[in-house]
Amino acid sequence: MKNSDVYETDVLVIGGGGAGLAAALSAAEEKKKVLLVEKSKYLGGTTALSIGSITASGTKHQKRKRIHDSPEAFFEDIGKYNAELDVHDNKELCWVLVREAEKTIEWLQGFGFEFFGPSPEPPHRVPRMHNVIPNASAFPVLLQRAARKNNVKFLTDLTAHHLLQYDGRVIGAILYQKTDNAFIEVRARLGVILACGDFSGSDFLKRKYWPSDLAEVNPYNPNCQGEGHLMGSKIGGHLVNMSVSRFPNIRFIPAPKRLWNDFLPTTPLFIKLYGTGSRFLPKQIVTKIAKHIITTRGAPDAKLYKEGAILVNNKGERFTNELKDPSIPLSKQPKGQAYIVFDSLLARKFTAWPYYISTAPGIAHAYLQDYEKNFPDVISRGNTLEDAAKNHPRSFSLVEAVRRYNRFVEKGKDDDFQRLPLGEGILEPPFYILGPAESYIGVSIGGLSINSRFEVLREDGKVISGLFAVGRTGGGLILSGHGLNLAWALTSGRLAGKFVAQNK
Repeated sequence: MKNSDVYETDVLVIGGGGAGLAAALSAAEEKKKVLLVEKSKYLGGTTALSIGSITASGTKHQKRKRIHDSPEAFFEDIGKYNAELDVHDNKELCWVLVREAEKTIEWLQGFGFEFFGPSPEPPHRVPRMHNVIPNASAFPVLLQRAARKNNVKFLTDLTAHHLLQYDGRVIGAILYQKTDNAFIEVRARLGVILACGDFSGSDFLKRKYWPSDLAEVNPYNPNCQGEGHLMGSKIGGHLVNMSVSRFPNIRFIPAPKRLWNDFLPTTPLFIKLYGTGSRFLPKQIVTKIAKHIITTRGAPDAKLYKEGAILVNNKGERFTNELKDPSIPLSKQPKGQAYIVFDSLLARKFTAWPYYISTAPGIAHAYLQDYEKNFPDVISRGNTLEDAAKNHPRSFSLVEAVRRYNRFVEKGKDDDFQRLPLGEGILEPPFYILGPAESYIGVSIGGLSINSRFEVLREDGKVISGLFAVGRTGGGLILSGHGLNLAWALTSGRLAGKFVAQNK
């Protein structure tokens, strides 16, 4: 395509993650001409980086296991999960999610998707978390395959520059192709769907709406630059819940090599066989598979610090009271990294319930022995602190930091960070070091204000004709807990595709 090119379609979808793919496929099912554009070279977005679970109620999977559930109970439990942030939630949109998530799972299964579960996750009163088979890569692969069969056209490596309007109606967008330094005009007869993800990677939006400490934390998905937020707000779209935020996540740095489960095929036949087999496989086999995933993508549990572990940075220094949320202080350390240090007294605890290092809720818990087996790159052990710290960039300083902490334990006072309780010290060999771990923003909350038809609204509540927003680009829902963000992405995309197809 060249600068002079004008591409005409019925529906333009901007963004090729789960929400955008679902929207494009849904609109194409209505026999509309659909073009999806994605700024990356590959489709999938944050959806492809997820664990791959969808939380829903009233599903066939629940009924098969005789789990009694209702939309009302689901709605109530989401509010409990949100805790103090629930006052910011959009209840109208939350009801859309609650009532439609089950239909989304059924819709996906029509394209060859299979799920195992549901798995429990308190405070959900019953198991609701449905886990995709074999992994999250199934979403971009199967959705794209189905979309192509329905004649959806894809353009990748293209950035949406700005939206086009005529007489107050959004009629398309101008795209920019960096490789050719070319602008492309796309006219969309029925409307434009913004599916650009969240704004966790946008320095501009984070600094505008968040405290400076939080704004400096790196995003889980650097491609989430808030383009949809910016394009929509530039033509009058109202942004909601932009200042609402959570503490960052802490994760061990992923394995340098791809995991074996990443190579599992995503062909419909394999998924069908895997899905059928998962209902009959012994639980210990499913648990073993899950442990391979959570040890390499796991979040260290706060109980490690409560039982006496400490955090040190790349300089070998403690930098915070570990019993307070360490995510912001960790993000400020050299390279944004830290290590967890403990001794065999604590290590023996973290080999069995209830002392686990990380978890995939309702599926499996990973203990110290699982990390030693599945992810040796993140754990080191030694009969002396010096030996355990051999892979640390400043091992001498780390040893001194542990000795200083042990003196605080002996006298019962942390002179550096006033931590209490201090635990029993790091005294008994062998010694262990887990890391490095880093802090990052998983998903931002704020988005464009939308109604239950996913139409973007102005501050006065009036619709911007022809403009829709899905996933984390629209709604500003709170969505705490596992499986809700993915449920919202796919459900909002599925429904918005149908609504835009009805647009005139």
